[in-house]
Amino acid sequence: MFGILVVAFTSCQAVVVPDRNRQVEFTYNRNVQQQLQELRGAIVSMPNRQSTGSVTVPLGTSYPSRLVALNTEPPVGSLRTVGTGSAAVNVSLSNATVTGETGDFWNGTTRAYSTGGLVYRPRYNEYRSAPETVYENTVLYNEFRQGNTTIRDQALIDGKRVRVIALNGSLGRTEQGSLPVDVEPLSSSDRRVSVRNATSNVTLTIPTRRSASTWRSWLADERVTNGGHVVGLTGEPLPDRAFDLVHVHLEPGVTYTLAMARVGVGTRTRSPGSASLTDVTGNGTKVPDDGTQRVVVEVRDRYNNPVSGVEVNASADVGTVSAVGTNESDNQGRARSSTTRPRSPARPRRRSTGVRGRADEQIRRHHT
Repeated sequence: MFGILVVAFTSCQAVVVPDRNRQVEFTYNRNVQQQLQELRGAIVSMPNRQSTGSVTVPLGTSYPSRLVALNTEPPVGSLRTVGTGSAAVNVSLSNATVTGETGDFWNGTTRAYSTGGLVYRPRYNEYRSAPETVYENTVLYNEFRQGNTTIRDQALIDGKRVRVIALNGSLGRTEQGSLPVDVEPLSSSDRRVSVRNATSNVTLTIPTRRSASTWRSWLADERVTNGGHVVGLTGEPLPDRAFDLVHVHLEPGVTYTLAMARVGVGTRTRSPGSASLTDVTGNGTKVPDDGTQRVVVEVRDRYNNPVSGVEVNASADVGTVSAVGTNESDNQGRARSSTTRPRSPARPRRRSTGVRGRADEQIRRHHT
């Protein structure tokens, strides 16, 4: 009888317990992937958000208690950023031009934005074929040894809508418990800019752990042949071995709506500073002799989002300029000033009219 009990205990410890623990780990991994989908959703929705969100990601798990068998040490998992500390890992937009004053910044020059990805790596005891789960460039997918499976599709390009969402910060935690991950809007707003190029491809370049052929499949619905605007894709290696570059060439002659954001996770996050001024009201307005015109400009960063607390100084070749209220940009990035043109001595006051060319010059100098 004792021998039978010993054999039964040994079989339970060697076969039953590992099998049940494997099932626990498999189920737990499914829960982790659901939370990572929430984390991906919080990042991708950032161009429309201005508040910090938080998603709790369970890194490791525990086994149920057993009366007659022993469990191994509970498994752990790790969540870390990749590429965010490398100067070579950038998402960029080339040949994108904008009409109007915003075109001073969006003039076709390549605009590059440092970014990276997130990788969850489980360290299970029994579910040894568990994948790494990766977020990059709006896509969430599982990396297996034999291949990859997509959990959530790309949201970079949707018809004529283009999203550029850069990931910033440093995160690296390995533990058995759950990890709250804050998603911080370092640069975010509802601002959109319409970009195009009449003769050349607007090109979106992304750093990626996947091949150009994988991105061709992810962007298949956006190809010109399928009613979209993606003309083609090309790839090239990066010095950063974890990433390659994929160039997504968009159809010329099409106006694209561009939304941009910079999202912070972990520590060492940094908000971008101001990069340009754009006109809101008053630009191109006629200012009559002895008249006044209010001018409103908006301070924006490289992501086309407003920046508050920036001092804006204005001057005029003719007349005077004074700030309306404070000369710092408000919480919408806007600064207001008043331009006054003196009465011209060459014209009687009763015949005063707008002098468009000179007025335009005055008002444009608000933007220098």
